[in-house]
Amino acid sequence: MNRITRRNSLRILLTLIAVLGVIVSTLPALAQSGDGTEINRVKPAAIAATGKLHIPLIRGVGPVPGDMVVDFASQIKNAYADVKWNKENNTVKIKFHMENLPYRPTVARQPGTNPKNRFTPNYPEVVENGQYSFWLIPATLFRSGVFYYDRQTLDLLGSDKTLANPPADALILNIPIISIIQSPMVEPDQNGVLDFTWRLSYDRVLDAVGNGGSENAFGPLNLANAGELSLITTRPIPPGEAMSFDHFLNGIGFLLDTTVEPNPRPRELDSKFNPMVVNGAMGYIRVPEGFRIDTAVTWQMVPYEDRQGAYTRPLIPGIKIK
Repeated sequence: MNRITRRNSLRILLTLIAVLGVIVSTLPALAQSGDGTEINRVKPAAIAATGKLHIPLIRGVGPVPGDMVVDFASQIKNAYADVKWNKENNTVKIKFHMENLPYRPTVARQPGTNPKNRFTPNYPEVVENGQYSFWLIPATLFRSGVFYYDRQTLDLLGSDKTLANPPADALILNIPIISIIQSPMVEPDQNGVLDFTWRLSYDRVLDAVGNGGSENAFGPLNLANAGELSLITTRPIPPGEAMSFDHFLNGIGFLLDTTVEPNPRPRELDSKFNPMVVNGAMGYIRVPEGFRIDTAVTWQMVPYEDRQGAYTRPLIPGIKIK
């Protein structure tokens, strides 16, 4: 490798590190609205051994780049979750209620918006006779992932958990990883009323297929794209790496989300979400109706331009570095 190419690779790597540093540094802004107004709910200073929360659910609380908020999300009524936990009894219970939720809907992605890439499942363009999954997402980082890039092409090769033998000369980025936990598949009755109670163990939170959820991280598929935020890992988390519910109560708490899922659901989606979202909420931070969290970028609250119909959070391709 000649000196100019090596110098360019180093410059690109340093640029990406700087961009990711800015993104991570904005995480505390999640506790504020766009005008800086604090909107925290009452959050105990220490993790309580028992507790409960009543959480109203709103349309598309925090779609990540590539997520499509479905067109019927704004029509759902009286949507909420009641969360209760008891550490001594090793129990977590989340009761969901929704009304006017479509029974076995058909949902088509807006053309040209599918966020799939070689590190994600093959997300469907259309879901027919769909069902729903709920998602429990800690706002605290799961771990810092190590991602390897080819020194010549600058393409992403994989991560420390997916790449057994990375090249010795690979370029490396450390990128924060969060985890997501999937509920069993659910559906409302034919009148659109859904009541579902999700029961979990406090000491080890496992998803519907027995994994500790899956990893999610956003970063570049190629280091020449400064600021690119694509989904670069969806690795299932083995049960032995599962977190306790303490992790979900740490920091600013957790998020809840809802997705439309294929029915039947292909095995490649085990522990992984289908990016067609409905509604959700944050446990300790109230997001007003008509707003969303600018996840993966500023982490502040921003208003939806249109509160009706489908909305797709645009992908962030980054800026090509010569």
